[in-house]
Amino acid sequence: MSKKIVIIKTHKDEAALALVKDTAAKYGYSVEVYGDLDEAKPHLEDAEIIHGMGMGLLANTPNAKWYCIASAGINGYDADYFDERGVLVSNSSGTYGTTIAEHIIMMATMIMRHMFRFDELRREGKWLSFKEVTDFRTLCGSKILVLGTGNLGATFAGRVRSFEPASIVGVSKSGREVPEFDRVVKLEELDAELPNADLIVMCLPGTPETENVLNKERIALLSKDAIVINVGRGNAIDEDALMDALENDRIAAAALDVFKEEPLPEESPLWKTKNLYITPHVSGQETAHVTRELNMRMFCEDIENYCEVRPLKYAVDLRRGY
Repeated sequence: MSKKIVIIKTHKDEAALALVKDTAAKYGYSVEVYGDLDEAKPHLEDAEIIHGMGMGLLANTPNAKWYCIASAGINGYDADYFDERGVLVSNSSGTYGTTIAEHIIMMATMIMRHMFRFDELRREGKWLSFKEVTDFRTLCGSKILVLGTGNLGATFAGRVRSFEPASIVGVSKSGREVPEFDRVVKLEELDAELPNADLIVMCLPGTPETENVLNKERIALLSKDAIVINVGRGNAIDEDALMDALENDRIAAAALDVFKEEPLPEESPLWKTKNLYITPHVSGQETAHVTRELNMRMFCEDIENYCEVRPLKYAVDLRRGY
């Protein structure tokens, strides 16, 4: 069997890929890089290590021993497949914290400073006088609640602190302290935190425990000034309840980058919901150089662990969902 690594990358970064090739060469592995699944398919049969996204990559890979999922999310992967074949599986959680943190801050400040409304007025050629703009809000002094205190939530909390919010509270299953937060509470304490939050940021993985965490009853606890931003997984929000709250001005606004169904269907009522801002699951895209390089550096770490017969640092449990 040839010692071969196959990488599927839409956005190729030669400098980042060179890191992988240098690491692989130390252990006698060749590295082949393809732009998509169709291009890669004829070359997967003898691949021992695969880095990419989607179960489709594994359709004809009898020699695969390790599959590194290029994304942080691992929904849609068949745990039985990996168990039956003895294939190791890891992911790229930790790669996307920087770009997603910047996305959250961008969306929050644009909503707070009415940039979406100003863009609409620009298209209409309308100018608001200074006196007409009376309700700007700021991250400074805001009470921020972050659901999920892993890499995404902690990276955001660390960066948003420079804006001097009144508080940054994290919510996690364990309630374990994380230094980027003023305090962390357990998930069962969430209801007590929601009424006080100005900005609710959702960075949760897609697991059975996170299904509709922000449900109708909890959305009802939010203040009318609350802003909800979701960059985790779409299953965490009751979308119907969120739409109803927005349409009836029971909360101020929401920004969703993830949805229960993706791509979001053209006929979805979410597209036309008042004060809802939609991005197509792009907050963690690899188009940022810092993301591409970190993704490959993490992969290199685990290439060394794999070749030295050590546990993979970024191994995941598909049954747990992270």
